[in-house]
Amino acid sequence: MPGVNQLNDEHKRYNEDAKKLERTIKQQGKIIKQFVDAQVNALLQRLETVKNETLEHIQQQKERLEVSLAAMESFRSYSQEIKTHSRVRNMMKVASELHDRVDNLLRSSVSLREYHAPAINFVPTDFLQLTRGQDIIGTLSTSALAGRHRRLLLSQPVVYFLA
Repeated sequence: MPGVNQLNDEHKRYNEDAKKLERTIKQQGKIIKQFVDAQVNALLQRLETVKNETLEHIQQQKERLEVSLAAMESFRSYSQEIKTHSRVRNMMKVASELHDRVDNLLRSSVSLREYHAPAINFVPTDFLQLTRGQDIIGTLSTSALAGRHRRLLLSQPVVYFLA
């Protein structure tokens, strides 16, 4: 028949074992959180890079279009001025200049077609399918072993992640 001292020792040992397991469980959770946080940060950094590159490309397209539009407006004004103020004898010389300016505008102008930024998507991992219902931190079990060898057990964790 177990004595009070033996039960007190068993109580103390069991409580210490449970505290050790609590620290182990928290440490395992911390490791997994760090892994997840690292993946989140990597994805956010990649998103920021793609976003900045695309926004820069859009800005460049906008600036090129504005330059082309300004050149076309200048040409229109110049053509209108020539039409209004030129005499017939100067028209041959002016026609040649206009032709050259039109050629330059056509070579340097930006297409006015509609611009669309590339699509950017995020496909989240189906975490429930990935783990198939398994505990990702680990599992806790008890053993009904006899005598002093009875201990609270923590099985090895099984962790699955997609890179």
